[in-house]
Amino acid sequence: MQCLFYFLQILVLAIYHLTISELFLQLYFRFQLVLVQALVLLVALPVPLLPPLPPRVHAFVHACSSEEVIQLAGHTGWISLLLSSGIPVADQVVGACFREAAAVHADGPAFLLRVCKDLAGELAGDLPRLNAILRTVRS
Repeated sequence: MQCLFYFLQILVLAIYHLTISELFLQLYFRFQLVLVQALVLLVALPVPLLPPLPPRVHAFVHACSSEEVIQLAGHTGWISLLLSSGIPVADQVVGACFREAAAVHADGPAFLLRVCKDLAGELAGDLPRLNAILRTVRS
């Protein structure tokens, strides 16, 4: 229960837009350690080259803007990378990405038709997996 209390306090600090230094200072004075485990797969960048350094360990994550979502989902070359990554929730991530992109796209149904056709081409030999992802897109 105490762990949940400190998590909620950290969440409140993030909501009040503290800097990362102020957040660490708060944690330091409470003598609390924060264990963060994340699996990150880089599938797209706004620039053509990788950055010189990876992000800081405790860097904040921000949601993409609508334009960034449309731009990422418009190029479906990353789908094969994600589907072959071995990440257990890769199929759900693909479905959720398509759903979110269709919600902000000017012509959502036409967009979904195009990307689902690309997905069908990618998973032509794995019909059960394709059907599961398409059900995720519909929900």
